[in-house]
Amino acid sequence: MRDPAERLRDILEAIAAIERRADCTRQSFERDELLQTWFLRHLQIIGEATRAIPEEVRAWRPKFRGIRSGDAERFGSWVLRGGYGPCLGHGNP
Repeated sequence: MRDPAERLRDILEAIAAIERRADCTRQSFERDELLQTWFLRHLQIIGEATRAIPEEVRAWRPKFRGIRSGDAERFGSWVLRGGYGPCLGHGNP
């Protein structure tokens, strides 16, 4: 089993990776299936890592709000239907 610190590092690394692509346009995002898949994978990493953080670690920070099971996939699906995404440069979920 991985250490909770490693899980938190996974979350931060996935966020940083997504932020590095924040400058792409909506059109380039919509045309690039590889970029869409890459984006969804990073959301999945965040979701998986969040679910794996033990409750006792969450208790250290009571306001910690993790992604529930399926949230990353639902968010990614919404992005692909034209919602918000870091690469799209508009709106909020």
